[in-house]
Amino acid sequence: ESQNKFASFVQQVDKSKVAIQKSLDETQILYDSLMQKYFS
Repeated sequence: ESQNKFASFVQQVDKSKVAIQKSLDETQILYDSLMQKYFS
């Protein structure tokens, strides 16, 4: 029982990490394009 809870907890954490990484990537892309706009 507690092992099942732990397994689903780990899955949630993995999903969160993926979501966070994706939004970080998008933020970086946005930042890069803004910098190009200002400095070119």
